[in-house]
Amino acid sequence: MAKDANDLLKEAGPSALRSTIDQAPTMKDATRNLEIGSDNEVAQRVADDIRAQIGELVHAEGNFFVWNDTHWAVLQDEMMVKFIQAYDGREFKSPQGSTQRYTLNKAKCDSVKELIRITLLERDFFRHSPIGVACTSGFIALNDDGNATLEEHARNQRQRHIVNAEWIDEVWAGPQAGSLLETLTVGCFGNDEHALAHTQLLGEILGAAVFGLGTKIVEPKATVLLGESAGNGKSQCLEMLRGLLPGHATAAVAPIEMSKEQRRAQLAGVTLNAVDELGIDAIRSDTFKTIITGDRTSGKHVYKQPFEFYPIALHAFAANDLPAFSEGLDRGIRRRVIVLPFERTIPRIERIPHIGERAAREETDAILAMAVDGARRLLKNGGFPE
Repeated sequence: MAKDANDLLKEAGPSALRSTIDQAPTMKDATRNLEIGSDNEVAQRVADDIRAQIGELVHAEGNFFVWNDTHWAVLQDEMMVKFIQAYDGREFKSPQGSTQRYTLNKAKCDSVKELIRITLLERDFFRHSPIGVACTSGFIALNDDGNATLEEHARNQRQRHIVNAEWIDEVWAGPQAGSLLETLTVGCFGNDEHALAHTQLLGEILGAAVFGLGTKIVEPKATVLLGESAGNGKSQCLEMLRGLLPGHATAAVAPIEMSKEQRRAQLAGVTLNAVDELGIDAIRSDTFKTIITGDRTSGKHVYKQPFEFYPIALHAFAANDLPAFSEGLDRGIRRRVIVLPFERTIPRIERIPHIGERAAREETDAILAMAVDGARRLLKNGGFPE
């Protein structure tokens, strides 16, 4: 499976990432000399080189993306610079007919990148992507009625990540007996009259995160995993949510940080924002409401131009208690928060260390099936249950 550079960094460390970049092909030996030696000419050549060696190229929501046969992956700056460096020292003819060389420096490199960005900019490239998710089996497409079909990967699906799991179109019958997933859900919710409803809500949260439905359903909501006692499993469920998705599809931006442009930029393109804290004043803010409902907002990566994007993430916050409001919970906040209660303290003898992370790693196919089932239900019902 193809990996983004940030996934490689997370899994294998900086040395592996650097080795991958150093071994990447350049056009130094294959590219012909320049004609006029302008930054604009170099920008056009670099874009053509990237298309020829890696894949189709586009700029959206603050990043360059290349099509890699399964999804649109972020093209890291290091890779872009390598392609630009291939033109350092290239010969060209001056208007007077003399031979000169294109001399690269930081200013020229930045100029070339900016010219490529302007040429390839498509602000709403990912805005109207079909509902679905790329996995190792193909693209799982969902329609408005919650029906799922498996298709071959295609660039017009405009997916930005791939889930490393297999999926077959079967009715989800619940966790397999004796599995880590069953142990986790039974441990969290027990076997009482509410257990099934709580497990289904967890599946819907999972489905919204995997399929990027956070802002596409009727009345989008942030989810609060609420458990007052210790050892209730809410943190492990959060780890399971994080573990199923690749690192670049998740973020950890607390509500109080959403007013900061650089932190807000980290939400662009991610389908899950999972945080272990919930700010009282922050969830009252207009910024919080804008992010939850998916209205157009702005962000800025360090040393880059500001950009606009539509948030799509499902927001999951773990909390020991709900914030107390002296003036009550206003209607705007009520419409944008749904609570999943964790009321059972799991006996120590039943606890399995890191069960959420392990389940996401060892039972990925089953958790993806649970996510598909939850997403189907979300779309069929028009949103989360009241």
